Amino acid sequence: MPAPPASAPSHSPSTSTARLAPVRARRPRTWLLGAAALVLVAGAGTFAAVRLIGLDGDSAPLGAAAGVRGDTDDPAGRSGPTADLGGEVRTVRVPGTAPDSTDATTGARVTFGAQNLTDGDRTTAWRVAGDASGTALTIDFAGPVELREVGLINGYAKRYPGYDGYRSNRRILAVRWTFDDGSSAVQRLGYSRTVQALDLDAIETEQVLLEILRTAAPERGSRGRDFTAISDLRLGGVAG
Repeated sequence: MPAPPASAPSHSPSTSTARLAPVRARRPRTWLLGAAALVLVAGAGTFAAVRLIGLDGDSAPLGAAAGVRGDTDDPAGRSGPTADLGGEVRTVRVPGTAPDSTDATTGARVTFGAQNLTDGDRTTAWRVAGDASGTALTIDFAGPVELREVGLINGYAKRYPGYDGYRSNRRILAVRWTFDDGSSAVQRLGYSRTVQALDLDAIETEQVLLEILRTAAPERGSRGRDFTAISDLRLGGVAG
């Protein structure tokens, strides 16, 4: 587990002013874990239902932009199982990488490279210094895939006594997913250390652009760390 860096980057914390595409919420309804809503996300008519995967005690509702579904549900009525496509990712190109840190309990080196985005381990993360609003990650698959869901853990989910990476670092509040056919979907993100996902109509693509639209300021005071982080990506669908 990483010890907090000796000092945060010199620039002052900020929140992004990037404009978000409008989101129209449908009438709330009860689904499995409580009140939820389905969201029609503007962008080439792409329909997406926001949901949380593996909720824990630190999760908070997303308000009108949240719909909670079971992992095996298939809102579009498509046949065939939705698989984790993390293993189909060839590369993830990132706008930068934060310096290495040190595990406070073992002394081991901790890295924050792009490989952490698809390792299935929420205690690792890709991390970059400062406010990453306005930057983008490019996800390249080894070949065409049919995407049915996308999502992410919108911060550094690792914590241990005396350090909480999710609170200390920046959280991502909104992203835009763009696919090969030019369609896109804006995802607004709540407070949860687990994956927040969008259910999509089937989209065939070989590349996904993930734009960071807005982040929250890091924790105030000495515990604050001015870094933007993503602990894991969720890419679900069917490979080639």
